[in-house]
Amino acid sequence: MVDAATRPTVRHGFGFLWTAQAISDIGSQVGALALPLVGVVVLHTTTFQTSLITACAALGTAIFALPAGAWVDRRAKRPVMIAADLVRLVLVASVPAAWLFGVLTVAQLCVVTAVNTLLEVVFASASQAFLKKVVGKDDLLQANGKLHGTLWLANLLGPAIGGVVVGLVGAALTVLVDAASFLCSAFILLLVRKVDDSARPARSSGGVKEGVAFLARHRSLRRLLASYALMSWTIVLLSPIQTLFLIRELRVTSAQYGLAVAIPCVGGLVGAFFARRIAERLGMLSTMRWSGLLRGPWVLLVPLAWPGWSGLAVAIAGWCGLLTAASIYNATQTTYRQLHTPDRLMGRVTASWSMVVRCGQPVAALAGGGLATVIGLRPTLVVGAIILSAAGLLLPTKD
Repeated sequence: MVDAATRPTVRHGFGFLWTAQAISDIGSQVGALALPLVGVVVLHTTTFQTSLITACAALGTAIFALPAGAWVDRRAKRPVMIAADLVRLVLVASVPAAWLFGVLTVAQLCVVTAVNTLLEVVFASASQAFLKKVVGKDDLLQANGKLHGTLWLANLLGPAIGGVVVGLVGAALTVLVDAASFLCSAFILLLVRKVDDSARPARSSGGVKEGVAFLARHRSLRRLLASYALMSWTIVLLSPIQTLFLIRELRVTSAQYGLAVAIPCVGGLVGAFFARRIAERLGMLSTMRWSGLLRGPWVLLVPLAWPGWSGLAVAIAGWCGLLTAASIYNATQTTYRQLHTPDRLMGRVTASWSMVVRCGQPVAALAGGGLATVIGLRPTLVVGAIILSAAGLLLPTKD
């Protein structure tokens, strides 16, 4: 618990942490838009090469996430976060540098994608443990709500900023925005002071496997991971279907497409803002369960949409409801997981969580494409809504 004497310093420290993550999140969204364009527009990659670059993200996480989590647990968290930012700075900046010298290759993009994704896991593993020390248990849910709200804001602003910058300077140089965000994040993290961030050696010899074993033994977290992974995979399954549905079925213009992608992010902001208030009224388990169950039904509105502004509004309402419920759920489940995970295992548990979720995403994307090819776009959206609802049924009902 954070007592009254230390609370001002803790809030000050969280302000720095929040600002650093906000800048990094926006930069990463710009990079997520620009980096694939570098392959397609600059290197003229084939469909297979483009898919290979995407697959490398999951590959890096699958191979190295668990050892990385164990490594994080044995070290002070703030230096790990700063180091991850600085390495990502050099890594991402190497793309425009190689382009300027005419030596950029698909192999380099594969390496950058794989290592950058792994370092995201390293940073997240360290930051979740560090957040517990910065704000304490009492303010953890509020802090997670703010961080998740910032992520949705980045989802809203990042692609728009990236699109403008790509139009001005091209995809390769736009990647420098992402690199600069890592530099800013590292500098701001240096300003966090008076937090006990000393490294503590693990008390057991479980090593790399201990995080996986802990999740397997903990009944509530095991069910929470199963539900979250199924939700995440379904969102990945539906994402390309959403794009195809908007363009082919609703025949949207470029402006309408932008609105359809951006407006639902406001729902994510709203959900993150109210997550703590709802959890304080209903309790964390009830909040996770109800928000988890309400994700799927909203998606059923989407396949009911028709061409034109009124039909588009129906589809946007469906996605907005989904992201509002998902945001409440995400902020609450992150806090629940942090509170139920020992500090000495936070790195390994977070890395194990990320590995399970990320490794299934490429399979989900392929499954979505195959399913839509066989049964069509609207039925696939209905299937996705059913799976999202089923994911809510996997959530724990008691600690």
